[in-house]
Order: sequence, then C-alpha cells, then structure tokens
Amino acid sequence: MRTRWTWLDPLVSLLVSGVILVGTWGLLKKSMNLALDAVPDEIDAEEVDLYLASLPGVLEVHDLHIWAMSTTETALTAHLVMATVGRGR
Repeated sequence: MRTRWTWLDPLVSLLVSGVILVGTWGLLKKSMNLALDAVPDEIDAEEVDLYLASLPGVLEVHDLHIWAMSTTETALTAHLVMATVGRGR
C-alpha cells in the first residue's frame, strides 16, 4: 500500500501458486492415476501380458487389468485360457 503498486500482490500470489504447482506436479499425477485405477508407471502391461502368455499351459491371455492398490501395492487380474490336461477318468 505504501508503494501504490497494487499489481504486486496478485503477481506474487500467481508466482507462489506456480511454484506450488510445479513442486507438487508429480504427486498430483500419481494421485490422479491412483484415483483412476491406471497402470502404475513402473509396470509395462504389455510385458506382463507376454510373460503370462509364455507360461507353460497358457494358450491365451484375456482381460488383463493392472492397477495400484496404494503407493506400494499393485493388483492384477487376468483371464487365462489353459490347455486341457487329461483328468484320469
């Protein structure tokens, strides 16, 4: 008020908001991915699909879903079509 620079307060507020946004961008991205049940960044879903398909007895992999349960736990569901084995009847 003393300097009559009425534009200074809004400018400083925008700068502080920008610093906060830049500093928390990673956390915001992770929390959005967690809320949207997205595949965690460190997991390659295609590689998981190929690994499951390469297991003995697995013919096909369908409906593969990978999501984060928390920041340290990950869940996976999949439908695996398995080769039939003689049942000894």
